[in-house]
Amino acid sequence: MTKRFSTIILVNIILLIVFIVYYSKRSKELDNLALYQKKIEQTDSLKWLTFRKKDTIAYNKLRSIYLDKPNEGEFLFYSIVLANRSHYPQAYFDVYHELRFIEKMEKNKIYSSKETKMLMIDYLVKGAKLGHRQSIYELGKLYIEGKDLPQDITLGKKLMFSSGLAIEKDSDKEINLE
Repeated sequence: MTKRFSTIILVNIILLIVFIVYYSKRSKELDNLALYQKKIEQTDSLKWLTFRKKDTIAYNKLRSIYLDKPNEGEFLFYSIVLANRSHYPQAYFDVYHELRFIEKMEKNKIYSSKETKMLMIDYLVKGAKLGHRQSIYELGKLYIEGKDLPQDITLGKKLMFSSGLAIEKDSDKEINLE
């Protein structure tokens, strides 16, 4: 009788262990699913706030989410919307940056067209006119390189220096800004 009782207890303990292991794995899966769903809902909420309410704080949070993953132009859409509706300097720069990124990564002829390049420059100039430091710096680089703009080294250096970023970004390079 004690052997049978011991076997029953052992089987119950084994079943309990299997149940606990299964439940803990299942619980982790459900927690991960809930976390993923919450992130999707948060992202959707940020998109809505950016699109409908012109919320720059939501835009910056959305921006940080998109920095972590490829977005196939989705962030570009929100950048254009916020730039055009709110004249938000960071959004102007992001339009330029996203189009430049797509151009470089995809080597896409559509993004390399003269009209698209002028659109990119237009957004960059708008950001620079609003005092956005990265926009001013990038505009200066384009003038120095003569890339997409007529080469003007004096103006390029002046812009890069005035951005306040030239010393930080180019301290290891041989660009004389004086």
